[in-house]
Amino acid sequence: MNSKACSWRGQYFSHNTTWKQGCNTCACHNSKVSCSKVWCGMGNCIRHSNPNEMNNSVTCQSNEVCVPTPQELCLSPGCKWGECRAVESGRRVGPPVVPAPPSCWPNQAKLSNTCARLGLLFDRTKLQPGLSVEGLCSQLRQIVASHQSNIRSSYGDSSLDTPTLVILCELKARYNDTVEVTMSSLSSGLSGDDTQAVSEGIKILGEYISRKQSVYVFLFSDINDCKLNPCHNGGTCVDKVNSFQCICKEGWEGNICNINKNECEPNPCRNNGTCIDGIADFVCSCRDGWKGKTCNLKDSHCDRSTCRNGGTCQDLGDTYVCRCTEDWEGTTCHIAKTHACKSDPCLNGATCVNTGGGDLYSCICKEGFEGPHCEKNVDDCNPAPCFNGGRCVDGVNWFLCECARGFTGPDCRININECASSPCAGGGTCVDGIGEFKCICPPGLKGARCEEDINDCKLNPCHNGGTCVD
Repeated sequence: MNSKACSWRGQYFSHNTTWKQGCNTCACHNSKVSCSKVWCGMGNCIRHSNPNEMNNSVTCQSNEVCVPTPQELCLSPGCKWGECRAVESGRRVGPPVVPAPPSCWPNQAKLSNTCARLGLLFDRTKLQPGLSVEGLCSQLRQIVASHQSNIRSSYGDSSLDTPTLVILCELKARYNDTVEVTMSSLSSGLSGDDTQAVSEGIKILGEYISRKQSVYVFLFSDINDCKLNPCHNGGTCVDKVNSFQCICKEGWEGNICNINKNECEPNPCRNNGTCIDGIADFVCSCRDGWKGKTCNLKDSHCDRSTCRNGGTCQDLGDTYVCRCTEDWEGTTCHIAKTHACKSDPCLNGATCVNTGGGDLYSCICKEGFEGPHCEKNVDDCNPAPCFNGGRCVDGVNWFLCECARGFTGPDCRININECASSPCAGGGTCVDGIGEFKCICPPGLKGARCEEDINDCKLNPCHNGGTCVD
């Protein structure tokens, strides 16, 4: 290799060669690199490239002007936020971002692993050598570990529940010199622990990224669908992601407990009695001298089964009355009084439902929790979802794979191609390995990246006073 070659951001270029560096053109001359400075003021060009083209390095021409525009929102397509072709505001332009669907809008959407919460776009060439996306993500996960238990929403709208921090890191190398990382965090206008979490994240990023280009922080909090009490007639509302469930009191049914259940179907009245439906109850109009709740008695309205759950039956001649214990009510003591849930026995946002009189209740857990009181975080790392030695980090209804060196992807199945950046100079052949690469150098070159020129004149091969030119 010619001794006048240039080393530039991990690559080597021969003397008098040029290459594109984003919008700029760089040249190697006498071991020195010079790049043209093509800037579009401090804004983006109003001219955009063809949306169907992959090229994103459109440069402002002399007859074009720049207009100040907000930073583009850049998130990966897997998170349904659309695409962004702009890189480095002021230098590169591209078609505008495809709007996100309403299901993923900030501050309006539900918390879901299908929507990214924080998008970062930064220049790959400005990263510290050897930094991987997984390495960056592993640092950011520390924020979650220290803050997810006490993060509180700073919004005044009480319909917004406590937001949950979930890190979603993935590599998107659509362009040669950029990397996109998506993860979750909180929105602007924060206070307390929220501000601390975000500021720590920015600090960590600052240690790895020399020039921060765009940082977007959006809150995706699960809206409390039970806020407006959609369940009628005393039904219990269970908040879910994008929906709710009503658990109806006895006698009611339907999605919102608005349908009076017909207790006369099938007809409970015996001996040709006529059933009259009520609310969580029925009355039998008996004939031919029959008595009792279901026209099954001749001599009295009361028998052992007339009043339920320990109630005492009192025959009043033409009718009867049940004297219920303190935990039950209704004409036959069949309706449980709902006081078992007053002590809030269910944990982690679970919904308590009274299932009987007194202290009988059940807890309906939110996704990611289990146990009688929803006290246990479901182990999402069982069975082991991470491949190639990746370490699984269990979250609440999610897991993360921290990949071993040389692997990436949501489950660490992807072998990182260390040869993708063409690290071997002078036409050397790159052989990809696990977390490393090897350069097979052509004749005349040596070194880990074939960057060293073998001095063929060292042994003075020229005779009779000839001058050797390497």
